[in-house]
Amino acid sequence: DAAALAANKRLITEFLARCSVNDMAGAEALLSDDASWWVCGEAGRLRVAGEKNRSQISRLLGSVKAAIPDGLRMEPLGMTAEDDRVAVEVESFGTLVNGRRFNNHYHFLFRVRDGRISAIREYMDSLHAYDVFQG
Repeated sequence: DAAALAANKRLITEFLARCSVNDMAGAEALLSDDASWWVCGEAGRLRVAGEKNRSQISRLLGSVKAAIPDGLRMEPLGMTAEDDRVAVEVESFGTLVNGRRFNNHYHFLFRVRDGRISAIREYMDSLHAYDVFQG
């Protein structure tokens, strides 16, 4: 129903907002205990690529916080919700501790169960991520 879809969109908006201000503990609190996060890219080449379980998600969010201490601003450009899914186009902005600027574009597909995020699929410019973080 429309109320459930609106609640799902608010949940995702809150998740992105918490990530934007480096409130990774707050962002994590919005995940289900069995949440998964898949990031596009070749796992052997791009460190963040591949499937992550809940404990690996925690480490991922911690590494983002350490690498971009002023926060990775996640600006939603468009959002669509249907059933238990929320699709979001996002542009990010941040500066790494080494001074490099990170400005990536994403498509996220979130799944929501019982008011929490149960799965995330992240599609992004993996070459840009590689160049900024590993290059």
